[in-house]
Amino acid sequence: MATIEDRKRHEAALTAFETDKHLTSEVMDVIQFIGETGCNCYPWKDIQPVIKSKVCEVLGQAPTEMSETEKEGFEMDKESALKSIQEFHESPFTLQRLCEVLTDKPTLEGRKGKLMWALLKLLNIRSTLSVDKFLYEQQPKQSDCVSVPAGVPLETDIPLPDPAPAVAPTPETPVSETPEN
Repeated sequence: MATIEDRKRHEAALTAFETDKHLTSEVMDVIQFIGETGCNCYPWKDIQPVIKSKVCEVLGQAPTEMSETEKEGFEMDKESALKSIQEFHESPFTLQRLCEVLTDKPTLEGRKGKLMWALLKLLNIRSTLSVDKFLYEQQPKQSDCVSVPAGVPLETDIPLPDPAPAVAPTPETPVSETPEN
C-alpha cells in the first residue's frame, strides 16, 4: 500500500529526473507504482519524459540478427513510438499497461520485435486520462464512518456456529421429511 511519504518520494524522483535525466531506481519505482495500481496521480508533463526515456532504453538499437530492411523498419517504428509519446497532452488511456510492459522483465528480455509491436499498439490508442487525486490521499468522509460503543462486539467478533454435517440421502432415509398434501 502506498503512503503520502511514497508520493513525496515519487515527486522528488520525478523532479530529480527533470535535471539529471537518469532512470534511477526511485524513478523506476514511479513507473512500477503506476503499473501496479493504475493510479494516474502525476501530471503527464512529469511522467512523459520518464516513459520516453524508458522506451529509448528498452528498445535501444535494432537487434543484430535483423536484416538491413528489418533494421530500418525497426528504427522507423521506434521513432513512431517516441513521436506518439510526445503527441499526448495528457496521460494515455493505456498508461497503466504501458508501465506494466516497461517494468516486466520477461517482456523486456524477450524479442524486441514483439516488444515494439506491444508498445505501438498501446500508443495507438488516442484516448487520454486526466490526473486523479493521489490514490491514498483521500480521507474518509465522516458520513462513511460508523461509531460503535466500546464493548459492543463487531460482526467479526461473534463466533459462528459449526455447520451441521452434511448427510447424503440413502434409500432408507427419505429426501424430504415434510408430508405431501
